[in-house]
Amino acid sequence: MKQSFADQVPLLSFDLYCAVLPAGWGVVQVQADYNKGGLVAQYKNAVGNTVDVYEGSFCSMSPNPCSGNWTPVVGPAQFGPLTGELDGASGSWSVVVHTSNPKVMYTMVGSGMDQAAIKSYAAAMHKVS
Repeated sequence: MKQSFADQVPLLSFDLYCAVLPAGWGVVQVQADYNKGGLVAQYKNAVGNTVDVYEGSFCSMSPNPCSGNWTPVVGPAQFGPLTGELDGASGSWSVVVHTSNPKVMYTMVGSGMDQAAIKSYAAAMHKVS
């Protein structure tokens, strides 16, 4: 899968990050829209917890992942080397990073896990070169 992400880098106009998740997680799907400049990667573990990672100009993709409610804001969180905010409650969390380019965002959405887990997974995001 690492090579698959590396193959995407020249096709995208933003930095690409890859999830580094614990053993037992697997990639469900990776979807890229080169015309709109977004990439979505979906992961799942054996007990059904999910992590979705949205990168680039993904708000213009269909279906639109930006139409959800990202509140309440809990506090700061890392997405790899980028600083963002942790939002959510009760097992449904998101780490959202707004960049200086309004067309580029990074978001990790986790379901079925606690706050510490999603913060750890988002902090471990690795820039693909």
